Amino acid sequence: MPSKLVARFFSDSVPSNDGAERVQRERRLSLHLQSELGTRAVVLDDRKLPGTKCHIDHLLVAPSGVWVIDAMEYDGRVERRDVGGWFKVDERLYVAGKDRTHLVDGIDRQVIAVENILATEGFEGIPVHAALCFVNSEWGWFAKPFSLNGVWVAWPQKLTELVLDWNAIPNTEVDRLARVVGSRLPAAA
Repeated sequence: MPSKLVARFFSDSVPSNDGAERVQRERRLSLHLQSELGTRAVVLDDRKLPGTKCHIDHLLVAPSGVWVIDAMEYDGRVERRDVGGWFKVDERLYVAGKDRTHLVDGIDRQVIAVENILATEGFEGIPVHAALCFVNSEWGWFAKPFSLNGVWVAWPQKLTELVLDWNAIPNTEVDRLARVVGSRLPAAA
């Protein structure tokens, strides 16, 4: 056990590849989402993307729309940096001083798949939001969730606030929409 702690300490902010740790991280986030959102949203965990080996950590159906949520666990501070120049904006996601913008770009395929499913089922007007939720990472004192290339970057408590921040669909449609999405994106396990 001590060798694992030393390995994680010197891991240079690399996410865990240990399946058990990934499952625990996703389970903690799922429990948080379910307890904070209660009956106001439906949480669908670990969903397969049809025709691929990819999966979605969490799908959340709420009055604000459908949320595609990827659970992340990195050591170090999460921040947005502008690495552009004087006349160019180039915002990036940094974790522990390393550029992790590829995490933002990686969720696009999942969002597109959900949008296509909604469109084929007659729900083309439903907003689909993407979020990277950093579990157990560091944030500055005055940190706020931020959007980078259309993907929200937040921690669990702020993510639930974002989900509840606006209404795009009636509460009565949430369960029906969740059933459709759940049937088209089956559980991975």
